[in-house]
Amino acid sequence: ALETMLFTIDQINPILSSTVGFTIGAHILDDCDKDTYGLEQAVAFIKGSINNIDDTDYKCLDGTVPDVRNKVISGVVGASSSVTSIQVANLLRLFRIPQVSFFSSSPELSNKQRFEYFTRTIPSDHHQVMAIVQMIRFLKWTYISILYEESTYGIKAFEELEVLLAKNNICIAVKERLVKDSGVAGEAAYNGIVHKLNSKPKAKGVIIFGSDQEVSGVMRAVRRNNLTANFNWIGSDGWAGRLLVSEGNEPEVEGTLAFLPQAHPVRGFDNYFLSLTPLNNKRNPWFIEFWENHFQCRYPSSPPTPYNQDWHRMCTGREKLTAEGTEFEGQLQYVSDAVMAFANAFKYVSKYDPVTDMHQTVCKGQRGLCKEMVPIDGSELLKYLRRVEF
Repeated sequence: ALETMLFTIDQINPILSSTVGFTIGAHILDDCDKDTYGLEQAVAFIKGSINNIDDTDYKCLDGTVPDVRNKVISGVVGASSSVTSIQVANLLRLFRIPQVSFFSSSPELSNKQRFEYFTRTIPSDHHQVMAIVQMIRFLKWTYISILYEESTYGIKAFEELEVLLAKNNICIAVKERLVKDSGVAGEAAYNGIVHKLNSKPKAKGVIIFGSDQEVSGVMRAVRRNNLTANFNWIGSDGWAGRLLVSEGNEPEVEGTLAFLPQAHPVRGFDNYFLSLTPLNNKRNPWFIEFWENHFQCRYPSSPPTPYNQDWHRMCTGREKLTAEGTEFEGQLQYVSDAVMAFANAFKYVSKYDPVTDMHQTVCKGQRGLCKEMVPIDGSELLKYLRRVEF
């Protein structure tokens, strides 16, 4: 997702520079897929955009202190998970900072009274739930089980599923939560869930609304208990097609019916990404970790991580990414669309019929950022963001 964002910025900035004389940039933070940490990060960058940043808090890879300038945050792209976006959206609303998420699909985020400054490029799970129920009706299943993760993503989807299934006279045999927000489940917990599913042999169809890490635990439990052929899975977009689930569990996931929002490849991104190496991609601080994991080697002078401890072969940095050996996330379009939404709100850069953008209205044709756009008024930006079409 990060490289898609940077690639899209690279594509947009030459157009912005030549037409209006300004460019957009990004201050990128890792929420570590934890809502509490994501909130901490949001608080940190908002404080930094209001006050002078203490340079000593930042270090370059070579140990030098960077020249950190006061950054005013005009908008936020993210977060990925719904539970993190909810936490961050509550904070950004107070400071009138627009937020566009690319993967947060919880129906809860559709409440514009609570999340006034939140927008997204991916459809709500409400549509996914309706599609799942339609598929179950098509298969003529009347007795199914549901596993859902313990998060906003899973709980809200389960609530909608429960209502729609009842309306269609489809009974629920087993309904179980997969531990997420309150901790990490062990093998015994997953074994127990699998045994509960197996205790209802007439309910072979199982909907799993969860993320890849939790579903991977379920599939490993299915394998441990020799129940591979006992279930027919229906998967949500949180784990559909994810390597973490399928790798090593191929017999268990075989035949899964998975639901994903339709997305198109980001034009030119594959070639861009395959050309990257640690030598030519210094701007992404997490790229070396990806490189080490992908080639299972230790990059010279890289700090120890939980993932590179067992790799003793040294990376050269001249290894080559290939299309055959690289799996791309299937929904990167939504990341690119989030960046494009902000760009078109500032200055319309798409090739379709133009709409009135913020720069055209506020700066009235003046090149560069006029004083009325420094800093950006978040409430005004939100109006243009909601009008964007491309």
